[in-house]
Amino acid sequence: MELSDIIILLILLGCMATYIPVFMCLFFTGVLGFLIFTDIPLLLLFQTMFRSMDNFALVVVLFFILCGNIMTKGSIVKKLIDIANVMVSFLPGGLGMAGVIACGFFGAISGSTVATVVAIGSFMIPALIENDYEEKFSVGLMTTAPILGVIIPPSISMILYAMVSNDPLEALFLTGFIPGIMII
Repeated sequence: MELSDIIILLILLGCMATYIPVFMCLFFTGVLGFLIFTDIPLLLLFQTMFRSMDNFALVVVLFFILCGNIMTKGSIVKKLIDIANVMVSFLPGGLGMAGVIACGFFGAISGSTVATVVAIGSFMIPALIENDYEEKFSVGLMTTAPILGVIIPPSISMILYAMVSNDPLEALFLTGFIPGIMII
C-alpha cells in the first residue's frame, strides 16, 4: 500500500468520524485525493461529474421505484396473489407456490426487490401462517422469493449493470426471461 493510499484512507476515516454523511465523506475524499495526488486540471473533474449526471438510465430507475410504490399502495397485490393462487392452489403447498409466483409477477412489473418484499410479503406472510405454515418457513420464503425481480426483466439491477458495463440492455432483457421463468 502506497503512502497516498494511506493518506486518502485516513482522510476518509477522519471525515466519517465527524458524523459527516457518507456520500459527502466519499465526495470530499475523492476531490482532495484528486487535488493532492494528480496533476490533472480540476476543471476535468467537474466536467466528468456533470457529464455523468446526464444519464437517462437513472431516470428510469426513479420511475421503477415510483411504480413499485404505487403498486404497493394499490390493490394490484391482491389481484396478483389471486391470479397466482388460481394457477397453483390445487397442488400441495399451493399457497407457498402462489406467493413465489406472485413475487415473480410483481418483481417483473415493478423491477424492485424491496417493493416486492414489502408488497407481497406483508400480505402473504400472515396468510401463510394462518394456513398452518411455519413462521420461519413463511418469512424465509417471502424474503427470498422477491429476488426473482432481479432476474426477470425489466429490473433495476439490469438497467444499472447495462449502464455501468456498456452492455446492450436489450440483450440483458432477452437473457433474463427464460431463467426467470424456470426459477419460478
